[in-house]
Amino acid sequence: MGRIEYQCRDCKTLQQNYPSCGNRHCPSCQQHHNMQWLQHQQQRLLPTQYYLVTFTLPSQWRGLCYGYQKTVFNALFNSATDTLASFFNRDKQLGAQFGCCMVLHTHSRQLEFHPHVHCIVPALALDKSGKLVKQKRGRYLFNAQNLAKVFRAKMHQALTDAKLKVPRSPNSWIADCQHVGQGEQA
Repeated sequence: MGRIEYQCRDCKTLQQNYPSCGNRHCPSCQQHHNMQWLQHQQQRLLPTQYYLVTFTLPSQWRGLCYGYQKTVFNALFNSATDTLASFFNRDKQLGAQFGCCMVLHTHSRQLEFHPHVHCIVPALALDKSGKLVKQKRGRYLFNAQNLAKVFRAKMHQALTDAKLKVPRSPNSWIADCQHVGQGEQA
């Protein structure tokens, strides 16, 4: 992209500025911003185990999603949140309010339309008073197949309530729940 040179009229100091190409993958343009963001997020990590929970819409629903993105994406976030909340509430070790960070991905690595949401979930929760922290131990949070079943029902209900014609979908949906250690990997 070249460079821009500025020279002070008084002291004749020459300054060089390299314009950014703006590409998020460009190491010279975006690496500094990416590292700053990552360091900020890592400072916010809690001293507990983390899990990466992913909820994916089936391929049969992608046309509906593409046509009604705002409605379907809202339903995707709400259904994922409601699913996790129901599992946290029923868990004997947790049984309380949870928190998570969710990220929507609309495409696969092959750049195909593939809507799914990643949830970075700490394995702890607050009790109903908001004061006592309950923590879950071990490398297992929830059964992914059970998450998928509940998520499917909640998505179906959300889109039916939005008066969208829900396409036929497979019986098995995809949800994944992976242990990611202290959270740095997620």
